[in-house]
Amino acid sequence: DIGCWNGGMSFACESLGAEVVAIDVMPASTSHFDKLHNVLNSKVSFAQASCYQLDEKQFGKFDICIFNGVFYHLKHPVLALEKINSVMNPEGILLGSGTSLNGGLWDDHSENNADVRKIANEASISGFVRTSFLGDRTNWWIPSQQCVSAWLHRAGFKESLIKTNLSESNDGKTRSVCRFIAEKISLPDEEFPHDIGGPKTEAKLYSDKVDFISNFEQPNV
Repeated sequence: DIGCWNGGMSFACESLGAEVVAIDVMPASTSHFDKLHNVLNSKVSFAQASCYQLDEKQFGKFDICIFNGVFYHLKHPVLALEKINSVMNPEGILLGSGTSLNGGLWDDHSENNADVRKIANEASISGFVRTSFLGDRTNWWIPSQQCVSAWLHRAGFKESLIKTNLSESNDGKTRSVCRFIAEKISLPDEEFPHDIGGPKTEAKLYSDKVDFISNFEQPNV
């Protein structure tokens, strides 16, 4: 359970008979994971670690990985997915979700702009929000559903289900959440290993909350 926070999903999986490893960048005491762990007399193993630190030697291999509410907090989401791939058994299943662009870019300039909504719904793009999304400095990339799919493919996964639904956030606004189930089908795509050349295209946007839109379409092969 990557980004387990207070362990709700971890403990639920344990109750279904799973042997669970839960990781989070925050200490277990911050979210009260430790208190819940004691109350439930849980055997879930907790490690304070980043998804970038996932390593087979330290954590072992897994049949199922859960990756909820994390990818939009990451500077390097594809690298994170590759690290997850590295600790999964062949044909392992990845369950994930996170905020997406579909339906709009969630700033004052775009919520009622039909052209922007069309782009967000149909294109493989990701908005770089640089601390502006929900006022949270840990938010980085907010991708479209198509972009999430492209990230998964390049990291060696194939989604069996991916869909986006509207959900109300804590501030009372409607947000778009992308959820997916994906199977590990290969090692990460090494066509352009360690490519740091940047996205293929950049276009300045008129909002001070979204700095640019980047095209993450997969190359035709």
